[in-house]
Amino acid sequence: MYMEAAEEHVYRVIGRKTAAWFPEANKYVLADPRVIEAARAISAGEESKDVIACCIERLGFSRSDPARLCDAARELIPEPPDERPGPGHETVDTFISERSDSPPFSEKNYSISSRVLKVIYTSAQAEFAIHPRFAHLETGPAHRPHHYLEIHHHRGRYALRVDGRPAGMWPEEQEHVFTGRFCMKLLEMAYGKREREWMAVLHAAGISDGKRALVFAGDSGTGKSTLAAIMLAHGFDVLADDFLPLEGKAGLLCRFPGAVSIKKEALGLLSPRFPELQSHLEGLLLLNRRRNRAILQQMNEISVLLHGQGIRPVFLKGGAHLADGLYADHGERVMGDIDFLVEKENYLRAAGVLMDSGYENPVEVYWEVSRSKHFYPLCRSDRPASVDVHQTPVGLKSARYFSTDMVFSRMRQVDGRINCYVPCDEHMILHNFIHSQITNGGWLFKKTSLKDIYDLYLLAQRVKPETVLPQIRETERARGYFIFSGRVLGREHEFCSAGGRKAERHCRLSGLALKHPEISKAYRKLFLLTALIFKTYLGSILKAVYRSETRKYLKSRLTTPGWYKSHLAGLKEKFFG
Repeated sequence: MYMEAAEEHVYRVIGRKTAAWFPEANKYVLADPRVIEAARAISAGEESKDVIACCIERLGFSRSDPARLCDAARELIPEPPDERPGPGHETVDTFISERSDSPPFSEKNYSISSRVLKVIYTSAQAEFAIHPRFAHLETGPAHRPHHYLEIHHHRGRYALRVDGRPAGMWPEEQEHVFTGRFCMKLLEMAYGKREREWMAVLHAAGISDGKRALVFAGDSGTGKSTLAAIMLAHGFDVLADDFLPLEGKAGLLCRFPGAVSIKKEALGLLSPRFPELQSHLEGLLLLNRRRNRAILQQMNEISVLLHGQGIRPVFLKGGAHLADGLYADHGERVMGDIDFLVEKENYLRAAGVLMDSGYENPVEVYWEVSRSKHFYPLCRSDRPASVDVHQTPVGLKSARYFSTDMVFSRMRQVDGRINCYVPCDEHMILHNFIHSQITNGGWLFKKTSLKDIYDLYLLAQRVKPETVLPQIRETERARGYFIFSGRVLGREHEFCSAGGRKAERHCRLSGLALKHPEISKAYRKLFLLTALIFKTYLGSILKAVYRSETRKYLKSRLTTPGWYKSHLAGLKEKFFG
């Protein structure tokens, strides 16, 4: 029987139970040892009557017990994963065929274990998700690569095809699952073993002295990679930093060829031991410089496109700073999306112009765009950034003193660019405060991003932030933000001369939040949970009693199956991301 021939490494005794690995489904089960033994036999194809006979003869069961044991064991056996799409679900091939005529964004060849793998990326985001981890393995063009991997990305999804065969499709919010599947395929190719032949892949770092191995397991951000890098500097060999494969036959830890990921907090500790980190950072600066220049080109295209329709766009936030020459180097600032403001009568028309030119909504959105401050994000897989079309620069409350009309009354055209406008310097500072402290909750949660502080510092070289205070209703909040930003940079009185008790209290609490981020994070999550329950859920129900628009809005959400998945993904990102 199979249970007699079973290899020892697939069993582990844990207390009074036994853990067993089922290679057919690549799953683990923890149960009573006798149930596990019967389950392994059934999984191996043994007839139930043979299993029952063995239980009676070898384990001393009565004739009634083994039958119940076999039923319990059969319930434990994991089913092999079925990756075929269900009825009505989109297939990988159908998804890929939508862009079959579009040229790839890039093609890279990687050399792994004497094998050359060609990876085809169809967008910049697809390349960014994978290439940095394997850039050190990149090699020149190969006459005949051993394997081909295609990463297709559009409409907010990733699809993977390996050697012409579909390997899965995932939404952008499951990028970590997609990258895990890609790494598993690389592992199969590097060692010539199918996924079911591996006992496990551990979320852990592993080091070795050539004879023995040591494993550091832990959640993301706990220092696995940093510790592995320190051990590497002391002569140890790093097997992997967070994707550590465990071979299925001999139970050996194996090497995974991905680069070690170093957090920015560890750079000061590791730079003396690894001088090449400096050149790596210079490489990141070069990549960001290229991307930001591509974003500038994308902004020029949008400006010209809207100019043909008689629409004037005023670019906001990072895009405005980039176009207006605020940064000495285009690579200084990591950019997200492109935001631009249009007059309200041109709001929906501007979004339509972009969609007619190839932009699309990558994910399902469940808000009323006609009433929101901006249209849902619009993307093109051959452009580096998504685009938000605004009808108001800020939310409804702040728009009472920072409105669309105000921005257009003092906007400036960027020299040398057609139909490209940005707000005046005072309005950029005003928007910086509202976005950082009101929209993103900096004042409420005492959490201010370095990006916002750095932008404020550069704008302060043009206009002192204190001069903008008369235009802001939340004067003490703005004072507190300006004073705290100055203190962080060691320029306490350059942004704002002095503040009242409310501003000083904000500075003290923000300083405490920097020293004790875990307390700040817990407070933020508690507040968000309370607001979610009482304001979002209960508030929407109350509004639905007297507003027909809210009733229609809730009905469209609750009757759309995809909304539940999208909403849960958003909650997971908000509370655990």
